[in-house]
Amino acid sequence: MAIHCPDCHESVEFHPATMVDDNGWILEYDMELAGFHLEARGRAPENPKELTPEWIFDHDFSTWNGLTPTDAFDKPMEMHELMAETKGDARANFEALKSWTKERTGRLADRGWRKAKLAL
Repeated sequence: MAIHCPDCHESVEFHPATMVDDNGWILEYDMELAGFHLEARGRAPENPKELTPEWIFDHDFSTWNGLTPTDAFDKPMEMHELMAETKGDARANFEALKSWTKERTGRLADRGWRKAKLAL
């Protein structure tokens, strides 16, 4: 697998049979190896023609940890700020997280992030 960031993806020739583009980030898969691993684990799609880079990405087999490439870092920081505002009130925390999650997912989907769009 290879990942090409938005700054360098211009120099990469996009191949839809092996690559998926998520908001300017290109993930390139070894489709033969992916198919082998998924089949060995009984996780491959029933129809082999459905095994595409999009399927691999959208089914969370090789994708971001979260909704974006930086979500593993961004989300905890945003949540920490949100929890500081609710000052430990459990009900307020729950309500704040619920509305923040909906707002955040919508915002990321509007910015073009594939997993956020799928989550709506």
